Amino acid sequence: LVFQTDDANETARRFDQIGVGHSGVNRVQQPHQRVPMGVIEIDRENVPEGRLAVAERPVWETTEAASAPQHPNGAEDLVESMLCVPDAQIEAYVQRYQHYVGHEARKDGLAQVVDLKQSCVRLIPASKLGDFLPGETAPALPAFVAYAVAVRHPSQTRRWLEDNGFPVKAEASGGIFVPSKAALGAAIIFRQVHSSRKEFARNFDYEG
Repeated sequence: LVFQTDDANETARRFDQIGVGHSGVNRVQQPHQRVPMGVIEIDRENVPEGRLAVAERPVWETTEAASAPQHPNGAEDLVESMLCVPDAQIEAYVQRYQHYVGHEARKDGLAQVVDLKQSCVRLIPASKLGDFLPGETAPALPAFVAYAVAVRHPSQTRRWLEDNGFPVKAEASGGIFVPSKAALGAAIIFRQVHSSRKEFARNFDYEG
């Protein structure tokens, strides 16, 4: 999971102040990027859920390079990562992620949600995973068990998925998802959005 920051140096300074272990700022540059971007690995931390990092938004040479290719399933944006944790440890995980992003989580039913500028991390207790994604079980704990993408036309997305042999189920929040077994990893959730990508980004107040 990679968080986004406007200034990697400032994020590194904040991590130093609150005691989050990190690699320091490394500068990397991919093809068609105008300038190198800062990347910070979160390390020396107890992060059994997997690799965590923070990266600056890339500055592309052209608007064409910045444009994401259109996926045939209709996905436009990553809007959520779902982290499943042992019930007894969820508060510890919430506190750790609050440290990373610099603001408090909010409660949303059975989940705790850490809002980011264009997406969120949803932390859920393992015993309630089936309430969010019927039929799903975590292969290990903790685990990123699902991620959600925004689509404009769920019915078209569903038809494309089924035409290509993927099973599709309904999720509790009204979206649809491809189960983790069929997706060969994390479950993939598809949720409808009505605004443009730029307008959708404005709905979130924070950037991790």
